[in-house]
Amino acid sequence: MKSLSMYLAAVLCGAALFVSSQWADAQNPDPGCQLTGSSACGGDDRGQCKPQERFSSETCSGKVVNKCLADNFCASITKGRYNISGTWRSTLGNILVAITQHADSLTVTGGTFHSVPGEFVGPATIQLSANNTTYVGTITAVDPKTQAPNTIKWNNAVIWRR
Repeated sequence: MKSLSMYLAAVLCGAALFVSSQWADAQNPDPGCQLTGSSACGGDDRGQCKPQERFSSETCSGKVVNKCLADNFCASITKGRYNISGTWRSTLGNILVAITQHADSLTVTGGTFHSVPGEFVGPATIQLSANNTTYVGTITAVDPKTQAPNTIKWNNAVIWRR
């Protein structure tokens, strides 16, 4: 029984060290600064970041600086997906929809979608399920100035643009 307890303690300690090292490696503040907060992967309502980053606050000489910082954990679960959060316009009926993205998870609201969950299923492919139908969208164009995606082509021939 004693060896089982020691084994469990070692496993739990190792897991805690792994989690803390993921944060430490990913969230290195600038020299002389202290990290004072960070969002979920991909940012939050305060600011949107790439899915492999967190919106973070650093305190440097009493000043708070907010910025997106690369995060090893987020990168491991998102694999560099595009950030597609924001308003999109359908070419079918000129309907506006909003996409909220957190890492690989999506929520689409507006148009005929009251609130539909979705997810990335590939580097530039998303999937939504609504009304017993699965919609697959392919992100096909990226704005050359901002590198932000600006077109999603759906498997039902509908296209959304920013």
